[in-house]
Amino acid sequence: MGIWTNTGELISISGSAGCVIAYTVSAFLVTAVMRSLAEMVSVRPFSGALMDFPSTFVDPALGFAVGVTYWYVAPCVSSTVRWKGDSLTIVTVGLHSLLAWQL
Repeated sequence: MGIWTNTGELISISGSAGCVIAYTVSAFLVTAVMRSLAEMVSVRPFSGALMDFPSTFVDPALGFAVGVTYWYVAPCVSSTVRWKGDSLTIVTVGLHSLLAWQL
């Protein structure tokens, strides 16, 4: 959701060339991470692998830290998406709160 709502601010700060460079660097980084994950999944294909990879290939403490981070990030991301959706609804529709209309 951030790529659609923050692109205008990014262009106003860095300019159009800076925006293209930032998105290109981000795309290469995401591609490298996803290719690495694809290789690890082809070696060890089973459920829950993203928390098992750090404990298997690096250290068990890192596997625990990744699990705790996933547990912590899920509510943060869901509340951020709800807040951004609510603010977009206020701008586009003029409602005071999406939550008030749902209740």
